[in-house]
Amino acid sequence: MTDERRILELLEEILDSGSEPEAVCQQSPELLPEVRARLQRLRSIEGQIDEMFPLPVQKLGAAAQPPGYAPCFPLFVVSLSSSPVSYDRVRVR
Repeated sequence: MTDERRILELLEEILDSGSEPEAVCQQSPELLPEVRARLQRLRSIEGQIDEMFPLPVQKLGAAAQPPGYAPCFPLFVVSLSSSPVSYDRVRVR
């Protein structure tokens, strides 16, 4: 396996598991400096993306939900259809 492919696999493992680079690179310590450098670049890019496209902040007590969100009530299911909102009764046993 090439170093490039192994570095990408290690980065993916770090991102998926939340592990530290030192833990993931135990079997390939020679790749640790490059893995650290690339991880730093990835996190920098993530930060830039977060700045450009911030998530909406919910105000306390506000019922702001993402688009397409359909709330559920104990005896009713709210579904978004061609009409603005339709309610279908749900039988609970």
